[in-house]
Amino acid sequence: MFESLCSFERDGFKYRLLNKSDKLFFIDLYTNNEVMKYICAPFTEEEAELLFEDKITKQTSNDRNRFVWVVVNDDVQLGLVGLTKIDGVWDIGSVLSSTSLGRGYGARVMSALLSKVFEEYPIERISGTIPTNNMPCIKCVKKLGFKYSGEKRGGDQIWHLESSHHKTRKNELKPVNT
Repeated sequence: MFESLCSFERDGFKYRLLNKSDKLFFIDLYTNNEVMKYICAPFTEEEAELLFEDKITKQTSNDRNRFVWVVVNDDVQLGLVGLTKIDGVWDIGSVLSSTSLGRGYGARVMSALLSKVFEEYPIERISGTIPTNNMPCIKCVKKLGFKYSGEKRGGDQIWHLESSHHKTRKNELKPVNT
């Protein structure tokens, strides 16, 4: 799945699948206090390295239930966005670099990926599993048309977006603050 999305451009962003050359960037993201503030406790370098290897392995395995893209704008790595299949439903997630936080990238990066996925693949629903205290992310998914399902997974809220309700809403998304 998502073979046509190994590398693509959409709405001014470049997406390419995570690869071994991204290891230092990945570790920097997952060990950064500011980046991880609303997600979970920052990882140690060893934990982040193990997570990186796990993501690379699962992304290249035969079942292909996890895809992680590095998102670039003007040759600057903004962060990661990924899709993971959980209980038969694709779940979206993102981690932005500390220099990208609070600048309007989150909604735009996810909107561009969602638009591409819904256009090219017969997916009817995408979910987002969000820590209850991650208000920036909750605000972001609401802008994109996600609805809270009332369900929780491990204490995190599960939000759903039906393909028929997907809104790119480019004009409504806040411009990126430079």
